[in-house]
Parts: sequence; C-alpha cells; structure tokens
Amino acid sequence: MVSRGGRSRGCTQCRRRRVKCDETQPACVRCKKRGLTCDGPKAVTWIHSSTGSSSKSDSPTPPPENQMQLVQSKPTFTELSLSAFQDGICLSYTRQKLLKGGVVALAFNKAEATLGAIVPPPDGQLLLEKAVLSLATTFFGRQHQETKLTTKGYQMYGSVLVQLNLALADPHLQIANETVLTVMTCILLEIFLPTGNKSFLQHLKGLDAILRLRGPPLLTSLNEDYRIYHSLRLISVIGGLAMSSASVYSREDWKQVECELCDEHGKLRHAIFDIMADCTRLMAVRAEIIHADSPGIRNAVIEEASGLLKDLESIHATWMQDNARQLQVSTTSFGSPIRFSNYNSANTHLLCNLAIVSITDIIESLQPSSQTKAIQNAAALKIAYCLESDIYNTPQGGGAEYSTIAFVAIKIAWKTLGGLSSPEGRRLASAVKRTVERIFAVGAWQDIPQQSPRLDPQSPNRMIWIDRSSEMW
Repeated sequence: MVSRGGRSRGCTQCRRRRVKCDETQPACVRCKKRGLTCDGPKAVTWIHSSTGSSSKSDSPTPPPENQMQLVQSKPTFTELSLSAFQDGICLSYTRQKLLKGGVVALAFNKAEATLGAIVPPPDGQLLLEKAVLSLATTFFGRQHQETKLTTKGYQMYGSVLVQLNLALADPHLQIANETVLTVMTCILLEIFLPTGNKSFLQHLKGLDAILRLRGPPLLTSLNEDYRIYHSLRLISVIGGLAMSSASVYSREDWKQVECELCDEHGKLRHAIFDIMADCTRLMAVRAEIIHADSPGIRNAVIEEASGLLKDLESIHATWMQDNARQLQVSTTSFGSPIRFSNYNSANTHLLCNLAIVSITDIIESLQPSSQTKAIQNAAALKIAYCLESDIYNTPQGGGAEYSTIAFVAIKIAWKTLGGLSSPEGRRLASAVKRTVERIFAVGAWQDIPQQSPRLDPQSPNRMIWIDRSSEMW
C-alpha cells in the first residue's frame, strides 16, 4: 500500500481560510480560539495498487528487467524473399532491356494496371497480364541463367496458349485489343526466346488472320488502335519476308492509314515499310512463278520491283540530305565513312538498305544481272557499316524494334555477302561480335539450327560462335 500525498489533511475551516491547521483531534486549536465549529482533520487515505487505479500524481514504477532489455536492444527485421518482388523485377528488367515503346509499352502498361488487383480483371485483360508475365519471367531467367525462373516462364507460356485458344473461339474476344496484344506478346517470346523453329510463324499467321477480321483502323478509331496498327506492321512485314507470303499491310486499304510519327525519320520509315509490304506481295507471286513458264507475270513482277527500287533510291537521297542537315555538314561523299546524326537516323538507314537487299533479291532471282548484284552487295555492305558505327555500340533506346530490324538485316546481309567465305562477310561477322550489348531476335527465321546454342553463357547478350566455318545461326 502507498500513501496518497499532495493534499492537505487540515480541517475544513483552516483549509477555507488557507491557514495551517495543527490537526488536533477532535477539533483543532485555531477553531477553538475563534469559536468556530471544527470537523477535525481528515483521515489518511490509503490506495491498494492491486486495484489498478492510477492518477497523474502516482510515482512511476520501474519496468521489469526484461522490458528494459527489449527497449535498449536494436530492432530486428524479417528478411524478405526475392520472390515477393519477382514479378515487378522481371517486368522492370524486360522493359529496360528488351521492350520499349509502341505496342509493347501499351501491353505492359495494360498488364501492370491490373497486376495484383483485388477485383479480378476481365478475361481478355487477365490473359494479357499472364502473357506479359510469362515473357518477362522467361526473359529475365534466360538472361541471368536462372533455370527455375526460365522453366516457370515457359510453363506460364504454355498455360497462356491454352487460354488463348479459348479466347479465339469467343466472338467477343477474338478481335479485341487485349487478344491482339496477347498474340503479339507470344510472337515476341518466340522471336527472342524461341521454343521451336516454326512457332513464330504460326503465331504470325494467326495474327494476320485476326487483323484481316478487324480491318484497318478507321478515322474515328481510338489512339490505342492506331498504336497497335503501326507497331504490328514491323512484325507482319518481317514474317512476310520470312515466309514469302503477302503481308496484310500490303493491301491498299491498309496503306491509307496516316503516319504515326510526323518527323522526317518517321515519314521515311513509314514509306519504307510500305515498300517492304509490297515486297512481301511480290515474293509471294515470285514463289508461284519461279518454276512456271509465265513470262508476262514474270516481267510484271520485275517491272514493279524495279519501280520500288527507284522509290527507295529517292528515299535514300532524302535521308542523306536530312542526315547531313542535322550533322550540319555537306552530304557525305562516295566512299567516305557514313556518319549518323542520331540513333533514329541510323535506324532509318539500316531499314532502307534492308529493303534494297530484299527487292534486288527478287529482281536477281527472276532476271540475273551484274548491275543488280552490285546494288545488292553495296546495300548489304552498308548494313555492316551501320553496325560498325559508334552510335550502334552505345546503350541507346532501340528496344524490340531495333533488335528485330537488326537481326533480319544481318541475316539477309550475311546471306548476300557469302558468309565467312568473303572479306565483306568476315567484316560483318566482326561487327556483330562487337555488338555485345544488343539482344537479337534469334527466332525470327525458320532455318535456325535447332541444336546450336543461341546465347553465350558467359555473356548473355552475345551471340555464340563455335565453328567459324559454319553459318552464324
């Protein structure tokens, strides 16, 4: 028990008059002298601490020894596993290293918007989310030699394919933007992380079928439709070149859609893509008449291809002037090294020469001539010059578009220059070996040797070279 202090125990009269009471029982001396009625001093009040009562005037009680020890010790934190942030890490890494801008950014943004949401997203959105996660997980695992992550990514991809087949059977989902973006994501996985030689082409055929059902975007279409249209054009055209089949973008109604980028390089690339789309159509016709006796159709194909070649020469002249203006120098003279004003300018030059090689290949196969072969070799050699330039060996933002264009350009130039059997081919090989920071689209062609490793384990971004007497891929 403790005594409650801090309060006077004097009688009522003394406390009212604010004088010291002598606390005499039963009446104090002061009250007796004045003849006042005295009720006597107050009794002492005792409080049992076990009752739990307290007040501000109570003396603090020291904490037990074990509580003092807890306060003085440093706080401890539970170590979180990497798996808690696995999806976010894979998505961020894939965004930075592989996929930038265009429809890829659109797919990632839409997927991340509902990632981890409490309310489940619609079926199409959920399928896109799973497709993006499968690509990001597989790519991160492959680049970091994480076998478990890579296996997990491919397992997720298999589940996505099953659900994609169900979505394509639904009339409301088969032409939705989310379905198109899902197919596009699957194509990118098969291009950069192929599961088989023909998987990329199978997805591409399905994408072309969806695009034909949708039709070209209308003037009243949303901006999302325009972004999808322009971003899928590269994949569709390259697939047409690989399969010698006409791309949906070669149709006149699809060419009427305006250019997405209004700058000089954007307009030039738009025109080059239109020419390459026509090239896929001519390749399809050539495949039908190459062994047939159809001189009329053969001459018509040669004439149209020659016209496309002249259009490319005009585009290249415009590019030279624009590039020189941005460099603030005169037009580069013949035979001197090409200087690029910026990354977009170099990418446009690479795409232009890729188109020249493709068109001259059509003409050369139907009407061989030394002049056409010389033009083709010169364009292939310029592709090697592009890869040798400093601007291609600095970490800049090209993303999936650059990687795909670069791989296809290298593949075609390698075939044109004769591989390692020619000095030009060896020069191209050296340029590719120096480009170690790039990730190439290794699955974009159906004649890749299935047994050959595609990535150097010591440097995940470097194309492996085992036997210099064999083909690169």
